[in-house]
Amino acid sequence: MKRFLIPLACAVVLAAVIVPRRSRADAAPGPGITIAIAAPAFGPGDDRPREIPVNSKSHFHVVITNVSDKIQRVEMEGSSDGDEALSFEITDENGKKTIVHRAMMEYGKNMLHWWVLQPGECVVTDVDVMGNEWQPGFPHPDHYGASETVTMSAIFEFKTGAYAEKEGLWTGRVTSKPEKYTFWNNGD
Repeated sequence: MKRFLIPLACAVVLAAVIVPRRSRADAAPGPGITIAIAAPAFGPGDDRPREIPVNSKSHFHVVITNVSDKIQRVEMEGSSDGDEALSFEITDENGKKTIVHRAMMEYGKNMLHWWVLQPGECVVTDVDVMGNEWQPGFPHPDHYGASETVTMSAIFEFKTGAYAEKEGLWTGRVTSKPEKYTFWNNGD
């Protein structure tokens, strides 16, 4: 039995030394990710705007995808930096642009967390349309059946800093393709 354990132990040590590991330094700097708003169109016709119902349960999703061939360490929501990363540029039918961003929160402990996205992997984050989380807020037609069509794109941005560099976190700015979205009041 000892005859097999020594060669096995040597093989394990040798593999640990020779096989390259992905480290913090291997994390790719931006823009190796993409961002997309997931809010499909409803109903007949392929050229309809994407629709986001407005009610007390309204939400849509944002998909963050690692399109690089390296691991991406992307800071996530739940810290001041992570909460500020995602915003939306909304242009109304008159051409007025508004940036909608998360309202600032107080954190008793500002612990940083990040997603570790393998090449080709994505993460989906939920965006609550109603409430006070987003300022100045998403379009909210005032009565049942009313709608407002806007052009909207998501913006995802982390600036370089000492902590991001130390931890090998993704930094950069990416935006989704501007698309038409109709926010329509369907109750509540």
